[in-house]
Amino acid sequence: MTADADDTSSDNILQLIAKKIRSQFLLFSIAIALVIATLIQTAGVDAALPIGAVLLVFLVGALVYSFVEKDQGPASEILEAVPDSRGAELGVEVWLRHARGGRGGSEFRLGDEVRVCVKATQDCYLTLLNLAPDGELTILFPNRHNQNNRIRGGVEHEVPADGYGFNIVLEEPLGVDQVKAIVTVDPAPLLETQFGPDGEFFNSVKATAAPRAMRVVAAEVKKMNERKWAAASFRFEVKRK
Repeated sequence: MTADADDTSSDNILQLIAKKIRSQFLLFSIAIALVIATLIQTAGVDAALPIGAVLLVFLVGALVYSFVEKDQGPASEILEAVPDSRGAELGVEVWLRHARGGRGGSEFRLGDEVRVCVKATQDCYLTLLNLAPDGELTILFPNRHNQNNRIRGGVEHEVPADGYGFNIVLEEPLGVDQVKAIVTVDPAPLLETQFGPDGEFFNSVKATAAPRAMRVVAAEVKKMNERKWAAASFRFEVKRK
C-alpha cells in the first residue's frame, strides 16, 4: 500500500509530534514549566492546576508514543538485528531473478513472478526472511508446506523451487523490499513459530511486531558459535508497470 506525500492522517501527525518531542524534549519541558508558572502568577493556583494537568498528560502521552515509535525503528533497519556476515567455514549469497527468463537485477515491476536464489558454501539449514516496505516481516522459508529447510552446499537453491506449490508474485506496497538469508549448521529453528497459524502458508508479522521478532532471531543466532552461521541480504525495488 503506497503512502501519498501529503498524507495528513492523525497517526502521521502524532508521529511527527513525537519525533519533535524526542529531539527537543528538554526545551518542551521548560516551556510547559514556564506556562504553568505564568498561570500561577496571573490566574492563581486554582486555574493553573487543570490547565497544567492537561499539558502534562499531553507531554507524557506524546513521550510514550515517541519511545514506542522509536523502538520500532525504520523498516529498513529491522533486519540489521542480524548483521550480514561470513564465517570462517560457512558463507551465503542471496539474490533475486525473474521466474521466467533468469534475468536478475535489483528493480522489478508489480506482477513480476520472482524466485529468491541462495547459495551456501556448505550443507546447512536456511531461514529466508522478507521485509516489505511497510515493515511487515514474512518467513518465506521454511513454510508450512516446505518444512525441510536443509540445503546443499555449493548448489544454487531457489525459493520457490519447482514442486514447492507456491509462487512469489510482487505486489504492493511499492518501494524497497529486502530479503535476508540466514544459514546455520544446526537445525534449531530461529523462531518458535516458523509456520503460519491456522493453516496459513507463510508466517507473517505486522510492522509493529517485526522488531521484536527480529530480536528473537538475533538472540538465537548469538547463542551459536560464529563459525556455525552466516547471513546475507539483498535489496530490490518494486515499481509500477
